[in-house]
Amino acid sequence: MSLLSSDVTRINALIHLLSFVMTIGKYLPLIVAVFALVNLTVAIMSFLVWNSIASGVINSVLSLGGLVFLGQLIRRRNVHRYDYRYGGRQSRRAFVEGNENHSSGAAA
Repeated sequence: MSLLSSDVTRINALIHLLSFVMTIGKYLPLIVAVFALVNLTVAIMSFLVWNSIASGVINSVLSLGGLVFLGQLIRRRNVHRYDYRYGGRQSRRAFVEGNENHSSGAAA
């Protein structure tokens, strides 16, 4: 009995872990954008207020890297949306275009 409850506990923990990872993945672009903008703000403050060139350059590089990563992440999400046959507007357009082709073929 304890072996069975141990397996159930492990499966339950795995389910909770996967739901947490899916939540992070869902909000990952927002998280990356916030970190990039915070680094950009710290870089501007370093240059203008604190007169620290070294930390300003480091935070500028980190901010630029974050923004590049954000762009790649958004582009990759849009590509994968169509790879997995996203059921949004795309499928309705294909269906309508398919009907137009059949009706024009019958008339010709």
